Amino acid sequence: GADFAEIAQAESADQPTASIGGDLGVFSRGRMVPQFDSVVFATAPGQLAGPVQTSFGLHVIEVQERWSQDSVKARHILLPIARTDESEIQLLTLADSLEDLGEEMALDQAASLAGLTSTELDIAQNFPFLPGAGQVSEGADWAFEEASPGDVSPVFETSTAFYSLELISSEPEGILPIEDAKAAIESTLLFDAKMNQAQMDAQELVALVRGGSVLSNAAANLELDVRMSGPFSRSDFVAGIGRQNAAIGAAFGLGLGEVSEVVPTPANVYVIEVLTRTDADSTAWL
Repeated sequence: GADFAEIAQAESADQPTASIGGDLGVFSRGRMVPQFDSVVFATAPGQLAGPVQTSFGLHVIEVQERWSQDSVKARHILLPIARTDESEIQLLTLADSLEDLGEEMALDQAASLAGLTSTELDIAQNFPFLPGAGQVSEGADWAFEEASPGDVSPVFETSTAFYSLELISSEPEGILPIEDAKAAIESTLLFDAKMNQAQMDAQELVALVRGGSVLSNAAANLELDVRMSGPFSRSDFVAGIGRQNAAIGAAFGLGLGEVSEVVPTPANVYVIEVLTRTDADSTAWL
């Protein structure tokens, strides 16, 4: 019965996603490593899956929505497999072997010979992130500043993984060909449609409240969810809301018992009612 986002924030070793409740956003089939990918796309929305073992550790996955046959919205909790002295030596030996093989052949061949799998992924220079490995700034610097197509990188290490990259191709900033952009366009259009509907529902909800309805009753009439959150401070991560965004700011701008206007954030739309408030104890700052 515990909240998935709260557990992810407290326990997940994937730090970039842990801070936002394990949220992986919307991704297409083939974006994640094969073991993870196959489980996600075989799991129904609203269901938990796992633990799933990948080279990054053990994942507990929640599939939140299926946006199309080949794209889903999901979140995960990554539990690293504890390294012993023996396993550390094995990992370092494997990393050295992969690096040596990568000097002589393509990465997929090197990985196969080393008993590993390779996955084709996109990396953006302004957001160098790989699922499971987290921020891969060192690898991104290599890819964008040093590498030519076909080059295989040395093995890099993050707090959760060893990884190696092969630069297949690079695209300058500009307009993508329609086939390359198709999946992203479809996901964006579907997301925009859902956000527009959420905005309209929220506006209707606010109108009912301003007309004298109790928020919970008005939401029930519109078949909208009401969730309790808190108590929380301005800097806390709030399950279902996030951290330091417009919704948090709106909550702290309301008086006790007040209901907000429609509050959009990049991923959701909120109408907020403040039920209790505890003033900060200024003496605790001294």
